[in-house]
Amino acid sequence: MASTRRLLLHALAYTLYGLVVCLVLLYVIFPYDLLRQRVTEVFSAGELQLAIARLGPDFPPGVRLQNVRLLVNQAGLPGTLIQLETLRASPDLLALFSKTLNIHLNATLYGGTLQGNVRAAVAQGAPAWESSQAQFTDLQVERHHRVQKEAQAC
Repeated sequence: MASTRRLLLHALAYTLYGLVVCLVLLYVIFPYDLLRQRVTEVFSAGELQLAIARLGPDFPPGVRLQNVRLLVNQAGLPGTLIQLETLRASPDLLALFSKTLNIHLNATLYGGTLQGNVRAAVAQGAPAWESSQAQFTDLQVERHHRVQKEAQAC
């Protein structure tokens, strides 16, 4: 009885160790540059372009994007529509086992914060966006370059 219990504990410990090592390796060697390139390609359509300076891991499991800019090309001149200093995106881990993807967002922009949530239904490999929510706090709108440009023109 004692040897069976000990054998079971060893098996459980090795399984847990293997799982932890696998997760750490995945976390460290994940191709974040390829993910940054793919996200940029997917969200840059038509007149809008997405630019991400850096994309890396974040804990709890998720990604941290730095210096994210959404650019719009108007009359041949690109201009920044919105700029985020940092953006943290983390999936709802329980939703990974369902057909609905739920992503929590936390960002800093223009001296304030954004907290939000995006839901998408995953069907045939492509997400179909269902809903999004965002809450902005303490934004300093005067830091936006278009507002500064309009203020200088007056």
